[in-house]
Amino acid sequence: NLVGEQRLTYSGSELTNANVTSNEDSAVNIYKATGDNADKAILRVGYNETNSFKLWRPRANANIYVETSQSSSDIIINTNNGSAIGERLRIDSTGRIGIGEVSPGSYSSGAYNLVISAPSGSNSGITINSNSSGTDSGAIFFSHGTASGANGVGRIRYYHSDDHMDFYTANAERLRITSAGNVAIGRDTALNNYAAGSTTTQLAVVKDGGAAGSGYHEVAHFTGGTDSDDTGAIVRITQFNNDRGLYIKGGRGTGDQAKAIFGLRNSANSDSDVMTFIQGGSVGINETAPSEKLQIDGDILLGGQANSSESNYAIKFEYNNHQFAKIVGDGRDQSGYGDIDFYTSPTIGASNLTQRMTIRADG
Repeated sequence: NLVGEQRLTYSGSELTNANVTSNEDSAVNIYKATGDNADKAILRVGYNETNSFKLWRPRANANIYVETSQSSSDIIINTNNGSAIGERLRIDSTGRIGIGEVSPGSYSSGAYNLVISAPSGSNSGITINSNSSGTDSGAIFFSHGTASGANGVGRIRYYHSDDHMDFYTANAERLRITSAGNVAIGRDTALNNYAAGSTTTQLAVVKDGGAAGSGYHEVAHFTGGTDSDDTGAIVRITQFNNDRGLYIKGGRGTGDQAKAIFGLRNSANSDSDVMTFIQGGSVGINETAPSEKLQIDGDILLGGQANSSESNYAIKFEYNNHQFAKIVGDGRDQSGYGDIDFYTSPTIGASNLTQRMTIRADG
């Protein structure tokens, strides 16, 4: 028993006891004998050499080793929270670590090297604290080695300087969440509409416009392709097991003009363009290069079974908000009998259209 401020020292061959002098700590000191280079336990607690806990340091380096001698034994650290003594940390015999968890090996083998648990009714988690200035960040890195290019191939990182979070795969940033909640995929900034003259061609940008007032707000922005004709991005809305459904293409057409295409994919995974929009407002149906505002390669049918109660269908002509003519298909009955009527108007207003000519069903 040490009484008062004393030091007990074992030097490998002799045990001495002395009072503590100035600037010394009360301690139990165990040293290896001078000239002894063998690795041997400095402090051992237990029943015998094969059933004990030991703390030791080899003479060859400055490392401190803590180990158990008994097979399949764990290292457990308990603390007293003021009302009870309980287990707080465990290193099991295979090296798995449990914080607040007595059996880390009971969890999924894909991620049980470190398990953090909390008592029922409490939260569990990890806090990564880092400086809020400069380029300091808090991060989780995924690696498959220590060499450059392998020691951080995947990353999740939060920058406090501008409050953005980024995600890396294959050593490159793939997704960023900005402080405003915008999500950029394939680039490091979210787009607020395309800047004039921009040639950026990254994969996609998604933005939630939220309730940002009146007007239109960009909620999705997809980009792709290269700075050449007939390149761009494709968005598909399809049925899951064979990918048939609708696709929308958008990007650059011929002659450096904007172009958009609506099309359908069949069950054989074959795409068929149906409607094409080109810069200037021309629309083609089954026509990829419309030369007029509307160009249709095929027949036009006005009317159908969905509105069988309606018998009249018209093509109307207007200039400067003045409807000056129309051609009306005037159905007489459901058997297909009907006339074609032609109207013109000498004055402003659709109500002034006057029938000028009729082609009867009999010609």
